[in-house]
Amino acid sequence: MAQVSRESQVASRVARRFARRACSLLVIVGALAVVAPARAQVQTPDPAVLLSQAKEFFEALDYEHAVSALDQAIVVLEGRPADDPARRGLPSAYEMRARSQFGLSKETEARADLVALLKIDPVYTLTGQVSPRFVSIFDEVMKVTVSAMKLTVTPPT
Repeated sequence: MAQVSRESQVASRVARRFARRACSLLVIVGALAVVAPARAQVQTPDPAVLLSQAKEFFEALDYEHAVSALDQAIVVLEGRPADDPARRGLPSAYEMRARSQFGLSKETEARADLVALLKIDPVYTLTGQVSPRFVSIFDEVMKVTVSAMKLTVTPPT
């Protein structure tokens, strides 16, 4: 009789452990069921809206906010496929951020943005009214970043 009750106690403990683990598992599965749809609803911001906001800040000479908005826009645009039409705004975003960095006296960051710009579009030309000092920096960066090469293939076919 003592052995039967001991086996009953062991079986009871095992059943309680199983029940606790099953409850824990259900709680975890329930939490995942709530979190998964929430993640699916997260959308990337529209790059056109971000660029529009950045342009407003830039034109108001609020360079700090322009840089912040352009940081977001550039991340979104760089994440797009190469053939996405929205990605065409990337060079102008780099130019605007470079000019904003220049306006904040951050010449190193402005140069880095110009390098990134010219790697995307090596024949890019600056837009709008640009300070002569910025044009000089752009020309310096272009000389270092972009090069031309003439190849002659023999025979021509």
